[in-house]
Amino acid sequence: MAGNQATQFRRNLLNWYEQNHRKLPWRGERDFYKIWVSEVMLQQTQVAKVIDYYHRFLHQFPTIEKLARADTEKILRVWQGLGYYARVRNLHKAAQILVKDFGGELPEKIEDFQKLPGVGSYISAAVYSFFKNSPIPAIDGNAKRVFSRLFEIDTPVDSAAGEKAIYDAVITYFDRTQPGKFNQAIMELGALICKPQQPECRICPLSDFCHAYVNSSQKTFPRKKAKNKVETHRIAIAVVLDNSKFLLARRNPFGLLGGLWEFPGGKINLHENAETACLRHLQEKFGLSATISGRLGAIKHTYSHFKIEGEIFLCQLNSFKPTLHDHDNFAWIFLKESDQLPIHAAHLKIIDMLKSHLQNQPSEQKTW
Repeated sequence: MAGNQATQFRRNLLNWYEQNHRKLPWRGERDFYKIWVSEVMLQQTQVAKVIDYYHRFLHQFPTIEKLARADTEKILRVWQGLGYYARVRNLHKAAQILVKDFGGELPEKIEDFQKLPGVGSYISAAVYSFFKNSPIPAIDGNAKRVFSRLFEIDTPVDSAAGEKAIYDAVITYFDRTQPGKFNQAIMELGALICKPQQPECRICPLSDFCHAYVNSSQKTFPRKKAKNKVETHRIAIAVVLDNSKFLLARRNPFGLLGGLWEFPGGKINLHENAETACLRHLQEKFGLSATISGRLGAIKHTYSHFKIEGEIFLCQLNSFKPTLHDHDNFAWIFLKESDQLPIHAAHLKIIDMLKSHLQNQPSEQKTW
């Protein structure tokens, strides 16, 4: 590509960005820790939702040192509702490493930062280009969409070959003198103009450079690999009552939803009814015997790779000889205490059901 064409591309992009970028709390931030927190939150989550969590998180953990020293359960509680909890568990571990090995500072070598838990190539590129103005392309989903359309890249962008094709395309236009601003401008263009659906090509500052716009093929890019069918699991969940309290258990710290609290339960086997599954899981996973007293309701919830459909039952405790397998702790709590524990989103729906159920009970039966 001719140098003057690349120069015009960058000029159009950066002029548009100066005039149209959103005022976001992490923009222009000079604390690498706060930039890092924002980038972790923005993975898999919309900007509008992140803003409140960003302020809340930094109010509780304003410095990397405070995050490193914080209790995991408190961190999960502050993160509750943002989802993808592995992000914050990795953020916590990485903060502890930086405080211990680097004095709480951003390492001089990007490789040292990149190998921390949960960091990887994108977050490291974003933090170093925004904070240190390092000439490194930060290629997120927005950037992939923009450049796949600019160059009509046929290779799926979620494949190794597709990522290389996108990187080669970005380098063609990359501004090494203002890398942080260039990276943010491309992301902002993808968020505001080159949107997944109904891109606003007529007001795009890069339309003169865009092959997809010329060929009216915007809707066919970016290409992605065919997705596997998302499985749906049927589960039975128990709200076990003992006088005025109910049982919650904390998941083991590793794996999906690690460290979060939930109601007991598990998958319903083929040819097994929900009630039988409910009582079986109580016995097998907790050493608990109970009697089902009624059905509370049902929930549906979608995770990144599967869905659940849950039947929820009210159960009365008969006997309990604790034997934990998938969990490392349990607690009998009053309903009003539930907001003190980090409970994952699917089971927060059950908390809401319980509150509604209690409100509909005669006053003399309200013992929770």
